Amino acid sequence: MKQYKTYKSKFILAAKGLAMGAADIIPGVSGGTVALISGIYEHLISAISRIHHSHLKSLFLVIFSKGKEKREKNISHIKTVPFNFFLPLLTGVLTGMVLMAGLIKKILKDYPFETYAYFFGLIFFSLTIPYKKMHHHAKEIVVLLVFAVLLFFLTGHDATLETAHHPAYLFFCGAVAICAMILPGISGAFILLLLGEYDYMLSALKSADVMVVLPFILGILTGIFSFVRVLKYFLSRHHSLTMAALTGIMAGSLRKLWPFSHTTQSVSDTWLWALLFFLAGVFTLAMLEKISVWLDDPEPPV
Repeated sequence: MKQYKTYKSKFILAAKGLAMGAADIIPGVSGGTVALISGIYEHLISAISRIHHSHLKSLFLVIFSKGKEKREKNISHIKTVPFNFFLPLLTGVLTGMVLMAGLIKKILKDYPFETYAYFFGLIFFSLTIPYKKMHHHAKEIVVLLVFAVLLFFLTGHDATLETAHHPAYLFFCGAVAICAMILPGISGAFILLLLGEYDYMLSALKSADVMVVLPFILGILTGIFSFVRVLKYFLSRHHSLTMAALTGIMAGSLRKLWPFSHTTQSVSDTWLWALLFFLAGVFTLAMLEKISVWLDDPEPPV
């Protein structure tokens, strides 16, 4: 975590968080995918797994404890949280979600075909990132195909639940959506669409409605600290198979981003525009790598 001590490195990390926050608003695009593309995915999982409930207990004791020695001991324990990594990243994520909520909603409404064609190109070529990190043996290929098929059918599901926006249900939605956001390929926004809370949460974020956003955030915190430990276990013990699963998840999720599913025009009338925006996504990926090298990014895209 020492690589994020300079202002420049923190700015780069915040920019990656901004992109993650913006991506999480788009159904079909995952913040986890952006983390993987930008080179911080495994670092992110490791950093989150280092936070425990004991840190909350220490924070409580620092605020309310009167003994100097006990306070200093708890402050030292709190400092084991990698704040150099989290603070700029979370600042970027929250800024991206709040600032881009209204803009992305308008873009998806007015230019859905172009938007999805762009992200299809971006994520299609990003498949090489986890694919290069896995062994290419029979068991990895089987895992890849199984997860690709599962996600292909899941992202083809359009039915949504009818909900009453109860705080307990918003808590549940936050917990489930954050698990999807962590995984490259599974969109937390898409999960919210299925659960019937996407538009409601987008409006709440745009208007900063604390009573709606708070239970959702509490659900996010609960879900992320539970799920990330499972993911870290698989990354540390079964790295190649995990990368194969992530590759399959990303590949299967491309169904949701297929641009021709988001237009009423025929393929023959729109294929050229689709190709142009597809190539724009590919170009973005290439430019991200070059800019990261130019800026001396501590964790550049692979």
